[in-house]
Amino acid sequence: MVIILNNEVLKLITVVGEKRNADGYLIGDKTEETEVFCSVKSVGRTEFYDALRAGRKATVIFVINPDDYEMSKRTITVNGVEKKVRATKTEYEGEEYSIMRSYTVNLSRMELTCEVVE
Repeated sequence: MVIILNNEVLKLITVVGEKRNADGYLIGDKTEETEVFCSVKSVGRTEFYDALRAGRKATVIFVINPDDYEMSKRTITVNGVEKKVRATKTEYEGEEYSIMRSYTVNLSRMELTCEVVE
């Protein structure tokens, strides 16, 4: 039996809207952050090369509790319609990552495959 300790801090970043300057120009995303505990895992060879073939570069896998991922869920309004969104980015040790894939392993473990945002 393998015991995985979630002893690292990960920020889940959910985009909830657009950020505009005083003149009304789009200057970025309006985001909300949720801090959760995680463990860090290397990307396997197959997953790395599959992502590369798709034009992406999987760099790290964060293992979190699925309930923590649910905490990143927000309700936003787009063109008058309410929509539920979850985290699409993460931040770990000052580096920002894009979530490429989420995979629920079991009731207490979820893997987020991520790539560095450049």
